[in-house]
Amino acid sequence: EAVLPFVKEKGLSWILPLHETVETFLAGVIFAVASNFILIGSTKLVTVVATYGDVLFGFPFRLVGGAGWRALEEKALPPAEPTPPPADAMGRFLKL
Repeated sequence: EAVLPFVKEKGLSWILPLHETVETFLAGVIFAVASNFILIGSTKLVTVVATYGDVLFGFPFRLVGGAGWRALEEKALPPAEPTPPPADAMGRFLKL
């Protein structure tokens, strides 16, 4: 609400200048470098926190979950029948 009269009075040249001065160029460079530093630094921090969280919580959960899954598989699946030894072309069993 307060911006529209200001834009009508001054125009958009205060946001989008027709030519760039040394001061605006320097301000843009400093802003770009600072924002990259902040954004890259924060993503590294998030990565470190996520890695520690995965090690502290994910690894134990994977161990417990894998053991539980194997126990359920052993209950659900019947034991596999032993396979007979291979036979040759004459039907005789080969000694291995």
